[in-house]
Amino acid sequence: VAPSVMYVDSESESPLFPYKGKDAAAKTITAVLNAMTNNDSKSVACVPGVEIRIVSGSRLTDSGMVLDVPIVIRGESDNPTNVVITASAKGTRAFTLNNDGAQIENLTVSGSGALSQNGGHVSVSKGTVRNCIIENGSTSTGYDSVYGNNIFLSGGILEVTAGRTPFADNKIRLNFSTG
Repeated sequence: VAPSVMYVDSESESPLFPYKGKDAAAKTITAVLNAMTNNDSKSVACVPGVEIRIVSGSRLTDSGMVLDVPIVIRGESDNPTNVVITASAKGTRAFTLNNDGAQIENLTVSGSGALSQNGGHVSVSKGTVRNCIIENGSTSTGYDSVYGNNIFLSGGILEVTAGRTPFADNKIRLNFSTG
């Protein structure tokens, strides 16, 4: 049985499942997701309600994480620059949120991006993106200006902290399609 909070620290020296504290933290989010699903798929299918807390100062290289159940991935501090997640492979999206209870919070997501449309770093059909910086993303040529270099919202919630947007240039761009 997984604890309600599991820790990730990119500098962890002694990762030990179930990652219940900073001294036994996993080195990557993917390691926690794989342990919870007991397979190599990054789709969380069996442990709803868990919070994955990422220790401040962590610089992670993770991607392809599909959140299909209520799960929270949260940076330890309220400052999203304290935890940076970079796509581990060129052409991959960091997060796809597909559940109303799925949430990412207090993170900076930066780096590569998807080779297709619909969000270079984060794609949200359900769930919440809260107090995050999402920057330096890309999608395939031809999709950039229409389908979101950094984030694609087809549903869900994007919560913006007053005075700060989740984008490096401090602008939010909304594109609407009538098709």
